[in-house]
Amino acid sequence: MSSSTTSATRTGGRQASTTDALISAATSVLSSTVGTTSRGSHNAGTQTTSYHSSSATATASGGNGNSNAQNAAKNLQKWMQGNYPLFQWWLIGAVGGFVMFLYIASLFRGYLRRGRGSERRSAELRNGEIVTAGRNGSRSHRHLLSAISTLWNRIFYRFTLPTSMDGVHRVNLAEAIFCGGYLTACLMFGFINNQSGPNSFANRLGWLAMAQTPFVVGLAGKNNVISYLTGIGPERLSILHRTAGRAVLILCLSHAFTWVSIGPSPAHTYTKPITIWGIAALVAFFLSFLVSFRIVRRICYEFFLVSHIVLICFFLAGCIMHYRAGAYWIYPSFALWGTDRIVRLFRMFLLNRLWLSVLSSSSRHYTQATVQVLSEETVKIRMRRKMSWRPGQHAYLVVPGVSLMPFEAHPFTIACAPVPKSKQPTEKESGEQELSFIVRARDGFTKRLMACATRGGGESSVTAFVDGGSGISYTFAQLSHIIQYHPIRTSAVRRVSFVWMVRQSACMSWVSDSLSDLLSSAPKDLDLDIRIFVTQELTSLDGVPTLDEELGEKSQNKDSASSSVESSSSTEISGTACVITRLTQFEQVSVQDGRPDLGELIKEEVDSSTGPMSVSADSDGAVCGPSSLARNVRRILTTKELASCDGALRGRPEVELHVEQFGW
Repeated sequence: MSSSTTSATRTGGRQASTTDALISAATSVLSSTVGTTSRGSHNAGTQTTSYHSSSATATASGGNGNSNAQNAAKNLQKWMQGNYPLFQWWLIGAVGGFVMFLYIASLFRGYLRRGRGSERRSAELRNGEIVTAGRNGSRSHRHLLSAISTLWNRIFYRFTLPTSMDGVHRVNLAEAIFCGGYLTACLMFGFINNQSGPNSFANRLGWLAMAQTPFVVGLAGKNNVISYLTGIGPERLSILHRTAGRAVLILCLSHAFTWVSIGPSPAHTYTKPITIWGIAALVAFFLSFLVSFRIVRRICYEFFLVSHIVLICFFLAGCIMHYRAGAYWIYPSFALWGTDRIVRLFRMFLLNRLWLSVLSSSSRHYTQATVQVLSEETVKIRMRRKMSWRPGQHAYLVVPGVSLMPFEAHPFTIACAPVPKSKQPTEKESGEQELSFIVRARDGFTKRLMACATRGGGESSVTAFVDGGSGISYTFAQLSHIIQYHPIRTSAVRRVSFVWMVRQSACMSWVSDSLSDLLSSAPKDLDLDIRIFVTQELTSLDGVPTLDEELGEKSQNKDSASSSVESSSSTEISGTACVITRLTQFEQVSVQDGRPDLGELIKEEVDSSTGPMSVSADSDGAVCGPSSLARNVRRILTTKELASCDGALRGRPEVELHVEQFGW
């Protein structure tokens, strides 16, 4: 019994020594492979290689296996400290590459759709062919790609999760998974394989936090590589920007509290510059986190913007002073922020022709804009600029006379579509096009914009600069684009159902002129259905309000003051009636009372569609409508009747959803 026990002990010792040698050898290979990519990994690789030799010598001379294992673990921790930040960047690159592949695939698929749609539309025009929807009840492998796309969209883009206590602000499942995966990766690389004590653990957290600062700053820019490669706009990337910032904050706090629990060493007392700068950087970053809450951004956006930039710059500078050996991770952050600002200034310089400012008489035209009051809470901004854009894109407006800061920029969706080159005038200024923005006046900049227009008697001229690239503005721009580009065969759209909900019929005057011009030039082979729903004001059956209905019995027995009010009301109602009459003269337009049944409307369009279908829901909480509209449309498009894999295999049209929802 005793002999067998001794034998087992010796065998375990030999196994431990063999395991230690394998760990050190594996660590040496990994560190030597990746070590050339960074300064920290190079040092770790050298130390691990040196240890490998001493470990082999100790093992050969009968050294202690436990000591070898501890040294191997320490060197592994040093290696992870230098290379885990690189691993996280490789993970980000891999995910970004996958998203870029999906973006390229979607562009290619859209190109094929437009080609097939144009060919089919041309054949119908020649032969009078009528194509019916392919719903014969049998499944076909020809619809497999459409079925996969339907299932993908239904799971990842139709289901949403709340991001606020009231449930108003939500993110779809794809955004939630992406943000949750990034946060999990940060914590995983920071907290796993911690066998060498708190010192090594704290250092690794600090390296990870510093290495992620370029990612956080890059996502905040309006001109970033990720948007260009993936097609995801900066407004969508702001979700990931906030998630990455919170992850860095968690890493920084964990780094600081770990060192506090260890206790300061003589070289890191609270009076040393390295500790002072570290505390200052952490305080600045934590304050930037506090001023980034949604309620602060909504109430005082200008304060949030200025304080956020100042605090983040101080945080980055503090990180450099705190640990200069890791400053090479911080410098790209300044470079990314500076590049974004330079690109925006350069683009604004070109679009507004600021080089002509030396000639005041000629340059005034290129920097002027007109602000017009549309209603008690809505203004319209119009200007002419030489620029190009896609329908639905937003631009940044800088209005020095209205903004608190000279270069304060605010994003607004362009409420019109670019005119095709074939329809542009040929005179000298043919490159200029009119841009219009419909803005709801809330607090801050938009409220001051409304006050500026009101002081001018309802319309005022201001100096404004535009930095090119959301509402009725988004969908109306899409409608304008489809109608204008349909005759030149660059659009495969065959039917458009445009549904607009307004509180009062007077709101229709916002786009009545533009809509009338569009309908007058609409091609005959494009099926248009324009439905306007007035939700808070009754109209007569033929869609035109009558004076008696609006004033009722109050129109009788008025004194002179009341007669004046009545006269004003009569003028306003008369103007509204003219607008409705002008729009309803087109057979494609109908004006109705109440709210529409969205489920029935969408189902009707899906049942009559002969090809892929797209639904656009504007929900920025401003001009276009509340966020509840987006939630209702998403809910409708998750029903099995309208969006199911089996239905797509049987030939039901694939339905895509685009939700335009901005929020600070």
